[in-house]
Amino acid sequence: MSCDDDVICDADGPIAMVPGADEPLVIEIVVPGPPGPSGPPNQLSIGSVSTGAVAATITGLAPNQVLNLTLPDGGGPNTAAAAELGASLAALRASGVIRRPSRVIDFANGVFFLRHSLATASWPAIVAGLGVTFSRATPAVCWGESGDLQTAGIDVPRFEYRFNSGGADGLLLEGARTNAIRNSLFRGTTPGVIGSGGAWPTNWQNGGASGLTRTISAPFQYRGMTCIDVRYHGTTTDTGGYPLIFEPTSVIAALNGQNWTMNAYLALVGGSMANVSSFRFYIPPQPSGVAAASASIAPELTSELKRFAFTFSFATAITHIQPRFAMNHAVGAAIDFTLRIGLPQLELGTFSSSPIATEIGAVERGTERLQRPRAVLGPTSRMLTARASAGKSGDQVLWQADDGSEANSHRLLRDAAGVLRYIVTTGGTPQANLMLGSVADNALFKVAIRAAPNDFAGSLNGAAVVTDTSGIMPVVTTERWGGGSVTAAEWWGALASDIEFNASLANADLEALTL
Repeated sequence: MSCDDDVICDADGPIAMVPGADEPLVIEIVVPGPPGPSGPPNQLSIGSVSTGAVAATITGLAPNQVLNLTLPDGGGPNTAAAAELGASLAALRASGVIRRPSRVIDFANGVFFLRHSLATASWPAIVAGLGVTFSRATPAVCWGESGDLQTAGIDVPRFEYRFNSGGADGLLLEGARTNAIRNSLFRGTTPGVIGSGGAWPTNWQNGGASGLTRTISAPFQYRGMTCIDVRYHGTTTDTGGYPLIFEPTSVIAALNGQNWTMNAYLALVGGSMANVSSFRFYIPPQPSGVAAASASIAPELTSELKRFAFTFSFATAITHIQPRFAMNHAVGAAIDFTLRIGLPQLELGTFSSSPIATEIGAVERGTERLQRPRAVLGPTSRMLTARASAGKSGDQVLWQADDGSEANSHRLLRDAAGVLRYIVTTGGTPQANLMLGSVADNALFKVAIRAAPNDFAGSLNGAAVVTDTSGIMPVVTTERWGGGSVTAAEWWGALASDIEFNASLANADLEALTL
C-alpha cells in the first residue's frame, strides 16, 4: 500500500483481514500538526450582477476572488424613478413633514411608490400596485413629452405636456365633448390660388375675398398636428370679408341659452397685419336676422402657434350656428399676410377641451374614468397637485372616495364659482364642507386634506388650514380621480400627483406640504 502526501500513516501498523476481501484492512492514523502561519486575508469583490435564475459563483484564487450574482427581475426599482422619489421625499422633509408617505403616484414625473415597492409610473406598474381601472370609449389626443401631438387608443390614459413650454402636467382627465366642425384635418384641400385651381377643404365655404388673392397650401404636419397656410394679399375692394368659413349655414344645430366654444391653433407666419383693423372669431346664427357673436384675435397673433378660443351664447331664439373668421380693413388697403391654422374646433361647453380631430363628420371624445376598489379609508392625509380646467361648469371632482353614491363620500372638488371644496357626507347627511379657496382657470395648485372622525381639515397653496371638528367618517368601497360616482362632474384638467399618508398630519404639516 502507499500513503497519500497529506496524511501520516504507519505502513507497519496493525492490519486486519476482512472476511471475503482480497486485501487486508489497513488502519491509518492521522496525526494533526501545529497550526501553520496565517495567510493573507481574502479580498472578495463584486463582479457581474445580472438578472435571471438565482445563482452565485466565486471566481479567482485567494486572496483575490470575485463574487458574481444572478438575481431575479422584480420589475423595479428603477434608478431614475428612485431619484425622482428621492427628490419628492426630500421636498417633503424640507417642508418639515417627517412622516413617510404610504403611497406616491406622481404622474408628472413618472414615479409610483406603494409602501416598500418602487417603479416608474408605467400603466402596468400602477395597475399592478393599486388595481386601478381606466376607461374611455374612444381614442383621444394629447401633447406628448416630445412636444408632438400623440394619440391614445381606447382605454389608454393620456399623460399631458404643456403645448409651448413642454412642462409635464400629468394625467389628463376630461368629460365627453364633440367637435362639430366636420373636417379639422383639411381633407380635400387642393393647394393653389382659390378660384384658379386651388380649393378649400371639404365642407368649407368660400367667403367674400374683398379683392384679395387667397393662396392655400397643401396640408402638412407640424409637431404631429395637421396644418395649412393661407396667404391673403392684394388691394382690398371692400371694407371686410370672411377669410375662413368652416361649415355651411345650416349644418350645426344650436339653441339659444347654450354655451359654445370655438378654438383653433393660429400663427402669423408671413407678412403682417398692417392695414387690417380687425381679425376675429365670427359666428353668425340662423335665422339670419340675429346678430353674430364675435371676438378679436388679431392683436395677439404672432409667429408662434398658439391656441385661441372664444366662448359665446345667444339669448335670442336660434336654430343653427356657422363658425367663421372675419376681418375688416379700409377700401384700397394693401394687405399681405399668411395665416397658419391647425385643428379648428367648435364644441358645446363653456371652455375649450383637448383637440378632437375630424375628417368626414363630427367626432365625440368619450368621458375618462380612473378608479380602484378601496375597502377601507381610515384616518388619512393626502396632498394632491393638479391643474384646473380652462373654465367653470358645475362641480369638477378631482378626487373622491364613496360607496357607489354621493350619500357616503369624501369629495374634493372645484365648484361652479371656482372655489375648491372638501365635502364629507355620511348617510346622505353633510359632515363637513370646507371652502379652501379659489382656484383660477388653468392654474396649477397644491391642496392637502386630513380625514378622521371629528377631524376634517384642508389647506390650499399653503393657506391657513380650514377645519371642521365634528362629523362621522363614511364607509367607502371605491376611490376615484377626475370624476364622481355620477356623470357630469368631471375634472377637465390634469392630475400631477397624489401623495397619501396613513396618519392624521398636523395643521402645520398640511400648510407646509402645499407651499
